[in-house]
Amino acid sequence: MPPTRLLALAAIIAGLLSSPAAAPRVTLTAGGDRAPWVALLDGFVHGPELSTVTLMIATPAEAQARCSGAESCYEPATGTIVAADRAPRGYTIQEMVAHEYGHHIAAAQRNDPWDSYNWGTKRWASYEDVCVGVAAGRFFPGDQGARYAQNPGEAFADAYRILNAGKGASPFDARLAPDSTSLQLLREDIEHPWRGPQTLVRRGLAPARVRIDTQLDGTFTAAATGHRLKVVDAATGRVLARGRGRVRARICGQDALTVVVSGRGRFLLRMQRP
Repeated sequence: MPPTRLLALAAIIAGLLSSPAAAPRVTLTAGGDRAPWVALLDGFVHGPELSTVTLMIATPAEAQARCSGAESCYEPATGTIVAADRAPRGYTIQEMVAHEYGHHIAAAQRNDPWDSYNWGTKRWASYEDVCVGVAAGRFFPGDQGARYAQNPGEAFADAYRILNAGKGASPFDARLAPDSTSLQLLREDIEHPWRGPQTLVRRGLAPARVRIDTQLDGTFTAAATGHRLKVVDAATGRVLARGRGRVRARICGQDALTVVVSGRGRFLLRMQRP
């Protein structure tokens, strides 16, 4: 490529990398200055999803009509935060908007095989043992009724409120209450979103046992042509999956797995972990 074209390409790339994200859309149903609200959203811990959010500041009556009686809500289909221009007692409008923006963060991310919007983002949900809690009947993703306080999607949004200087304790289940580690992982999820599984490759001579650390919950797969495989919880010895050639297991609170490769001869073990 000629030097002039290389320089032009470099200039284009530099411009793309340095260009600020598009500003969020703000609507004030009673009129007023949009700038403070744009600055509020921009001041939150955020990623590129900021450019896809719409904030509607409405009268309390308008907000309650749109939010089924609540002062604020998030509409995932359109990425719209609706908030009343007066907050309920104990909260500021800024905190109310931060909570709803937490839902926008979750809606923009992946937490395969689950729905990040209802479960929370990958690192946060893994640390908070959301999968374990759901399996045990303690947490109820998506519940907006009697078990609202045990809804991890709502607890995630409130942890985001606290991450952004929100005051007071979270009103949600104490087992999902934010601490310094969960808030740091939430920040990491925003700044470095989980993009998908990591591929690992191990070679060896069967029979063999291969230990794999698993910090994140999700789907684990292992494949080795011509060999029987078994995936075991490294801590308890419980068998999570078994089969020939390829197996799939669900990581749900396990810190490490052991893949047992049976048979004879050399093997090439290909794995994917969250």
